[in-house]
Amino acid sequence: MNRDRCLRILLTLGLLGPEAASQAPTPPDHETAAQRIDAYMARLAGLGFAGGVFATRGDDVIVASAWGLADRGRGVPMTANAVMTTGSLTKQFTGAAILLLESAGALQLDDPIDRYLPGVPDDKGAITVGHLLTHTSGLVSALGSDTDLGATKEATRRAAWASELRSPPGTHHAYSNVGYSLLAMVIEAVSGKSYEQYLREALFEPAGMALTGNALVDHSEALMPCGYKGGKLTPTFVDQPMLADGPTWNLRGNGGVLSTVEDMLRWHRALTGDAIFTAAARAKLNAPLFGDAEQGYGYGWGHLLSRRDTRMVEHDGGNTVFSADYHRYVDEGVALFVQSSVSEFMAEHVIEAIDAIVFGHDYQLPPVARARPGAELDALAGVYALADGGALHVSRIGGHLVVRADDPRGRGLLAGSQKLPTPASARRAERWCEAISAFSRGDGEPLAAEAGSEQGAAALTRTLRELIEMCGALESATSSVCRAVDEQEVTQIRVQFEQESGYLALWTKGGALTRIGVDQAAPSGLRPLALFPTDNGFEGFDLRADAAIRVSFADEALQFLTLDAPSRVLARAQRVARR
Repeated sequence: MNRDRCLRILLTLGLLGPEAASQAPTPPDHETAAQRIDAYMARLAGLGFAGGVFATRGDDVIVASAWGLADRGRGVPMTANAVMTTGSLTKQFTGAAILLLESAGALQLDDPIDRYLPGVPDDKGAITVGHLLTHTSGLVSALGSDTDLGATKEATRRAAWASELRSPPGTHHAYSNVGYSLLAMVIEAVSGKSYEQYLREALFEPAGMALTGNALVDHSEALMPCGYKGGKLTPTFVDQPMLADGPTWNLRGNGGVLSTVEDMLRWHRALTGDAIFTAAARAKLNAPLFGDAEQGYGYGWGHLLSRRDTRMVEHDGGNTVFSADYHRYVDEGVALFVQSSVSEFMAEHVIEAIDAIVFGHDYQLPPVARARPGAELDALAGVYALADGGALHVSRIGGHLVVRADDPRGRGLLAGSQKLPTPASARRAERWCEAISAFSRGDGEPLAAEAGSEQGAAALTRTLRELIEMCGALESATSSVCRAVDEQEVTQIRVQFEQESGYLALWTKGGALTRIGVDQAAPSGLRPLALFPTDNGFEGFDLRADAAIRVSFADEALQFLTLDAPSRVLARAQRVARR
């Protein structure tokens, strides 16, 4: 199922005095950027990544290539013409089709959907085409499995009409794959053609995207990469159950379009050229229909600000194995696209490193892995106990180890904490959870006390109210990760709302709240950390981690080390059980 998207907030409170303005990064020239991308991706492939990247600036292509193995068992290399699912990037094709029909006068965004779809019930009669486009229809996120062969067009429409609205149409933004499936039905009703046929004739063929589509494309000679999750082989997309004419209607319109790096580069040129879209249409694609440039949505694209406060039009997608992400930095004339066939290397995380390289930000190179015998790695597996409670669980997957933690302090170490969080930190995290839960019941006093200042309490109250308005009632708050970063304590809390879940990050210093962050993606430390054997012991690598992690095994103990030389021990866990 395509991954839902949630509100992203990052609020720094002015409690520590004015911060020095950070120096703007200096982007490298194209040749240097290409060399750095290749070096980064080659190292990532050495850890198991397989996929491709394109990066452009203006009309120039910095890189369009692929790394890793499409099939590990047969040693088949990945190529830029390998065909993979784009997941929810399909929505931009659906949105572009709606835009073309709108530009031709065949429909209007404020048209009620009952003008094009039969049997619309009274409670959904106010839904418009524009509501479907912007995820403001109030429809549920999904109706069932993407591979449910019972999800025919008629059955999906009936299920959508029978579903309960999450909110009145036009009042709230809540991501809905169902809405985009209905848009595909609108496209068929207006064009008189099947959804894929219209996309093929109106978009893919004019753009020269010969391998993009689904049932109407002959992929028999194309490279279809295997997927990998936890080191295990998973089926390719075309091995999944589908209807005779393509994906089920639980997926059609919102996901399921297959493409390649090379074809997506052709799509990017179509988005910036005159072959398909007029200048007026391109302007619409680059502007939100709902929200604003900082947090908006329109025509199948999310709208955010980059780390440089420039406009970014983007979308990611995929399933639990294959993933894709596409960023267009419209103010800076840069575009980035990433595809991945390995679940441990999600495109949405890889693209952040490519962003850093292209724009000249700091980034962390993946470690250079060294092969070690499996028996040697197996001998290190087991349970390692931390001082004052908590444990780390080490096991082997293929040629590397993975370690997971069962408490917030241990997870903090896996997330790059600069020291072992104290039991007091864990207790403080629990108090945060209790305060947030009390707030959900109408009692704001514990929250104000824990925030340490009126300004911090007001900012957190405002953030929670915004999330409740968008995601429904707050149902629970659970401590996830505690870590120490630059003399600050960071507590990451899983917050479950009626319609969505996410992670709240709270930075404190001297007992006062200094910074608030919200993201739907699970933070580093909550997932198992891969430990790769290197010349200097083992290095942990997580694309979302804030810092490199070095560990060693000695005297039946697992040690977390500093990166300097000679290394110092940050934390130690003693083995208490073998595997």
